[in-house]
Amino acid sequence: MGYSHMFYGVDLEQLREIPGSDDRTLYQKISGGEDSLETDERDALKRIIKGNCQHEEGTKHLYGYALKAICEEIGEMVGEDVYAVRDHPYKSKLIANGAPIDIPYDGSDFPEIGYLEQSELEAEYQLATETKPRAKKTFVGFLLRRLSGGAIGREMDAEDVAEDMEAYAATLKECMDKKLSLVSFRH
Repeated sequence: MGYSHMFYGVDLEQLREIPGSDDRTLYQKISGGEDSLETDERDALKRIIKGNCQHEEGTKHLYGYALKAICEEIGEMVGEDVYAVRDHPYKSKLIANGAPIDIPYDGSDFPEIGYLEQSELEAEYQLATETKPRAKKTFVGFLLRRLSGGAIGREMDAEDVAEDMEAYAATLKECMDKKLSLVSFRH
């Protein structure tokens, strides 16, 4: 399994004040770091901070990675490795919520973005701890496994789902304990 969620505990109010703030200090801190963004991602970061996002074809992922860099700067990494909340056997609000700020994003490109307000964490925690784990199998996954002899198209079995749900619940609990909201990037 190559993709997984990276979770950040953030002050959502602080995050939502950034678009349009023209905070040049924040831009410098993020764009000049050791793990600095690529040129196009820095441009997307600048546009978010200036409140001037461009909805151009092929740029949505740039805004996603720029948002992730913002969360890395103003928040803290939390939680454990979680493969795919969307494959858990309940309707996750994390996935349904999408991006926590207005950026060009529609969920069709990586990174997959989701968030939970601090007030939503308890309900999501209940779902993750009280729902019976079960595998979510798809016809596409079946075809890929069949055609590739099992080399691609692997899907989680019930044990994998149970472990994933436990790790997710621990992440939610950590955010609740720290009184932070949760922002997720899956790539």
